[in-house]
Amino acid sequence: MRHMPKTSLAVLFLLSGILAGCATVIPAEYAAIEGKNTLPGPILALAGEGDTLVAANPDGVYLKNGAGNWKELAIPGITDPGKVTALAVMGGEICVGTNGEGLHILSEGIWEMRTQKYGGLPDDRVLSLAFDGPENGLPGKNLWVGTETGLALRGPRGWESYVPEGEWLLALTEKVIEGESSTYLGSGFGIGRKGDDSKSFRPPVTAISCGPDGVVLGGSGSGFAIIRPEGLATLSFQANVRIQDLLMEQDMIWVGTDAGLVWGGLSGKNLGTPWPAHRKSVSWTGTLFATRDARPFFYEWGVVGYNTGKVLSLAREKDSLWVSHGKPDPQSRAAFTDLENSSARPITNLRRYLNINDHILRKEAYVYETYNGKVGIPGDATDILYLPESGGIWVGTSQGLFPLKK
Repeated sequence: MRHMPKTSLAVLFLLSGILAGCATVIPAEYAAIEGKNTLPGPILALAGEGDTLVAANPDGVYLKNGAGNWKELAIPGITDPGKVTALAVMGGEICVGTNGEGLHILSEGIWEMRTQKYGGLPDDRVLSLAFDGPENGLPGKNLWVGTETGLALRGPRGWESYVPEGEWLLALTEKVIEGESSTYLGSGFGIGRKGDDSKSFRPPVTAISCGPDGVVLGGSGSGFAIIRPEGLATLSFQANVRIQDLLMEQDMIWVGTDAGLVWGGLSGKNLGTPWPAHRKSVSWTGTLFATRDARPFFYEWGVVGYNTGKVLSLAREKDSLWVSHGKPDPQSRAAFTDLENSSARPITNLRRYLNINDHILRKEAYVYETYNGKVGIPGDATDILYLPESGGIWVGTSQGLFPLKK
């Protein structure tokens, strides 16, 4: 009897998995780089732009430019670096958000502090930060700050604070409905009245992502809001989940929850269906404000794979998507039970999904790599950053910060 070579068997198993509709695991293409670029963990936050990288751990906030060494930043006003919750970098500015000590901004060598008392923030507990990119966000807006009780925005008019009890999300749109106009509503949407935005979307603002179509905010419970120049939509999944991270792209939104990863494709854009395609979509309800046209806000939502692990961080690397899954929350693990395979196990590792857009378009099973201590990344992944000018992929874990290379 002739024996088939091992390489042929591997190819056969790979093809069999794809044809059978099962997700296929392939060997990791990246591995951690040992050396001076690492930092001790746990990594609390990670951000960067160009060749500038900023990371925080309980001992401090650190800056790295290009091939240079790490340098600790001396930040006036932060008494405990362990309180750092979020970072953002753009255009030479470094923003450091904290739990209880406000927001600190380094610009042209000078630190500026923003708090509720000294102006700018609804409260001093910063949960999320994001900059509008050159092609992203809303016209004329700049820095977004999500807090425990509201939202702050630094734009051409300076600092503005928004809370549900005062001016809220509707004030961020440029249009209001006046007189007669055509109405285009999809199933699940209703028209909100003035003041209803404070009922349909509530803080804390747990996540912010600026995309080419606007801005998406994560709120309390399973609620989130999509803000575009022409209007606002507040949405909520019927499942009881908490939004952990968001990633807004052209015609799609990735929503990381504490019960798995959800994908939203803008209806009519032929973006396919998340695998496995036979599962029913995620149920949701929505409310429109400042517009009667639901089409720019009508996304079709589905869970990515058989997936119940808590999503901690999302990062896009060209055609691939990096997803860090933490341990599932026992209270929300069953949130997508109606969509789950009873034999599925929670995902609790770092994954890189290759060419995920193509697989969704064709309703195919995913191909992914798994990253852990076997490739030099010890501990649970807490944050991921794709920064091609600074070496590519950086992974923050409970045990340190690790750059990866192919």
